[in-house]
Amino acid sequence: MLIDTTFILAKLLEELEGVQITDPNYYCNVSVEQLTHILRSDTAMPAPMIKERVSNLHEVGKILVNKYKGSFVNCLEKANNSAQKLLELVITDFPCYRDEADYQGHK
Repeated sequence: MLIDTTFILAKLLEELEGVQITDPNYYCNVSVEQLTHILRSDTAMPAPMIKERVSNLHEVGKILVNKYKGSFVNCLEKANNSAQKLLELVITDFPCYRDEADYQGHK
């Protein structure tokens, strides 16, 4: 249900403001100011970690455009209906999704 709601909100944003937030060609170049506006709330509190979010969108967008012809669907197809292969592709091809840290010389 969350995915459906997120998609609906993204399409609503696109319709109301012309923001193509689901298009990697858009978000691989989105600015801090643009994303701050997109993620705005009714309060003066800005979205947390906005610079990191922009960096991640740039990284993911560029990889999708350059390696997957601008669509995550192509990544899904490359995984060939294998959740394990999809996970491997995501952590290999999209560094910002690697949940790792160095601790005393070990990952």
